[in-house]
Amino acid sequence: MIVNCGIKRVVCENRYHAAEQTRILFKKAKVKLDVLSTKVIKYKGQK
Repeated sequence: MIVNCGIKRVVCENRYHAAEQTRILFKKAKVKLDVLSTKVIKYKGQK
């Protein structure tokens, strides 16, 4: 939805372990992703 709405920049506090596909999609769509912290968030049970 972010890409389809024409949003050009997303800011988030942390990097999420499972968000690799989102980062790839944003890069292809030229959506700038600014992550404020280098901390990687993982959820219990996540591979």
